[in-house]
Amino acid sequence: MDTQQRARLTYLLDTLQKQLGSLQEECESTKARLESLRAQYNQVVQPPIQKCASKKEAC
Repeated sequence: MDTQQRARLTYLLDTLQKQLGSLQEECESTKARLESLRAQYNQVVQPPIQKCASKKEAC
């Protein structure tokens, strides 16, 4: 492998590592957004249970 090929491969590797870093950040951001949406959905689907003092009392 000559110097030019080695330089090209080094450049490509650096580029791929930067892209991987960006994708990992995007993945973490998307994961956090998904967890937030799941929490919001669960609040809508399963609202908190309200306890009444007596059966005559409206909840």
